[in-house]
Amino acid sequence: MSISPILLLGGTGQIGHFTIQALRRRYPDLPLLIGSRNRQKAEQVTSELSHAEAVVIDPHADDLGLGERPIGAVAVLYSDERLASLRYAHARGIPHLGISSGVYEVAPEIAIHMQHPDATAMVLGYEWLVGATTIATLTAAKAYARVDGIRIGALVDEEDRGGPAVTEDFERFASVTSSVLARREGAFAWRKGDEAGFSFRAIDARNWRLPASRRST
Repeated sequence: MSISPILLLGGTGQIGHFTIQALRRRYPDLPLLIGSRNRQKAEQVTSELSHAEAVVIDPHADDLGLGERPIGAVAVLYSDERLASLRYAHARGIPHLGISSGVYEVAPEIAIHMQHPDATAMVLGYEWLVGATTIATLTAAKAYARVDGIRIGALVDEEDRGGPAVTEDFERFASVTSSVLARREGAFAWRKGDEAGFSFRAIDARNWRLPASRRST
């Protein structure tokens, strides 16, 4: 049976590299389209892969420059301010995954989905580090009959690997957010000023205190 390829937008960056590796380990024969505005970069990635093709993306076109070719799903690995990939997937009834929208940016994406909620599956995947901490925490919590509280901390510094898109995301979050949306005793509230700072105990037993000016959402 022929399987339509997954379109990876941003597949030429560091996050794209890790994503492709993970997909290949689990689905070695899954066809992939590596989408980029730079054909040379996309072809450099696909030259080392089987069942993969480079495609040039036009973010200003309704069809992303892909015409009528069949696509099985879309994953966008950078901040898509135009929501072009989501509109493309929604219009064609194919699943869409986005990983860069902060909690304060998801309203336009949800609004598109609400217009036709039965059109396709849409995943808002910005859980901190794209679910790396969230999924691990939920898995660990299954061992307990009752959980009274969950505290998650993650520290990212200049030595962590990531491409330009990751840097751009962190700079955007730091520049537009001055408050933290927190849940306490069952209620959500915005914490500002000194209350927006965060402290946690790292895996090496050191205690870290991050002021509001140095944390991201």
